[in-house]
Amino acid sequence: MYVQFEQLFRDHYKTLCYYANIVTKDMEVAEDVVQDVFVKCWSAIQNEKLEIQQEHYLYRSVKNAALNYIKSKNIRQNYANAQEAGHTEASTDSDTLVAAETRERIMEAIDQLPPQCRKVLILCVLEDKSYKEAAAALGISVNTVKSQMTKAFSILRPRLKDLTVLIYFL
Repeated sequence: MYVQFEQLFRDHYKTLCYYANIVTKDMEVAEDVVQDVFVKCWSAIQNEKLEIQQEHYLYRSVKNAALNYIKSKNIRQNYANAQEAGHTEASTDSDTLVAAETRERIMEAIDQLPPQCRKVLILCVLEDKSYKEAAAALGISVNTVKSQMTKAFSILRPRLKDLTVLIYFL
């Protein structure tokens, strides 16, 4: 099984990177996206939920992962723009209060994460570092960063469920 998967990786890695690069417009990000897909694919194969021959699954997964990256990047950018606009424009007191309370709840939830998750999340989300940069800064592997990010989001999602829509607009 490993030999077949390795051959699949060798046959499709570069093509998938170029494919992801079309969406992300950043080859380093595209490589991260493709690596994430192969890691998930390997897990699915080991759990017998996926057959190695399903190449179309790889392409669809890479496309979806790249689109999710762009969506996430746009949300962060919108948030940053809103923050910047908030500093230059006068806003109503109630909007400011809601935004402050929302940020406070988010930061409290982040502070309750396990230490490693918190460090990784802060580097990748708040400081906008790539997984590779975060791994280098913390002296851990890129896969550890990925798993810690997954763990952090799975913990934060239920805690901040009622803020999901509000966070998008801030």
